[in-house]
Amino acid sequence: MNSVYDLPDGRKSVIYTEGNRIMLHAFPARRGTSLFALKDDYLSDLTSVSFYGIIYFAYINLQGQVVFDGIGEGEEKVFACQSRLDEMEMQSWSHLNLIAVGGELWLLCKRYEPERKKWGLKALSPFDETKNYEVIERDTNFMYLAGAIGGRQIVWVLAGADLEAYIWEKQHFRLYKDEKQQTMLAEIKEAAGKAEEQRKKEQREKAVLREKLEQENEMLRSRLQKAEKNLRYAKERYDDLAAIAVKLQEACRRWQEAYGGEEKWMI
Repeated sequence: MNSVYDLPDGRKSVIYTEGNRIMLHAFPARRGTSLFALKDDYLSDLTSVSFYGIIYFAYINLQGQVVFDGIGEGEEKVFACQSRLDEMEMQSWSHLNLIAVGGELWLLCKRYEPERKKWGLKALSPFDETKNYEVIERDTNFMYLAGAIGGRQIVWVLAGADLEAYIWEKQHFRLYKDEKQQTMLAEIKEAAGKAEEQRKKEQREKAVLREKLEQENEMLRSRLQKAEKNLRYAKERYDDLAAIAVKLQEACRRWQEAYGGEEKWMI
């Protein structure tokens, strides 16, 4: 992930990953170095945001911990949540997303609990963990996307064919239940269901057609094999008759040589 930010001195900066390192590059370059290694224990899920002129970032380190830090802000913060691999080889914490909303910083994390077999989306407050809360919890896996529409922060959650919108309201992400939108989503879901049924129907029809064509091809192959067999038999009979004719001609020739050529009618 590469993110570009404006610096107070008018320059630009970009934060990115390079192997296990998190790098910061400021440009245009000035005297001295403009390239800095911020971390050297990066594993995955780098996310960053500019908040009141400070660049904050979060990631999962090589120990599987969720780490939060700000450039020039001193000691990093390691969250109590541990991102480990369970027997299903699924990370317990993943898909980090650092956002600034409502005058605060929030770190969204997708969570999986192997013991309970639950998937959830948790909102973590880097500066006050007492504010942490669960946005959603599901029995099945899901995808989510955070973004802003019309100045409002929205989290879209897609689980199977179900799409839900969670809007930032009163210091929390709450499920958006607009009737028009719900009707629209229901219509989209119904249309998607009909499209899926049509696709399955077309697949069944194609399968029937393929089976019918295969049967017809099998019949043609059988007829071809039978015709080839008949041709081989006819050729064999022709060869036999040709051989007999040669023998008869040879016998007649010898008879003529022995008894003269008066009885050619016997040939």
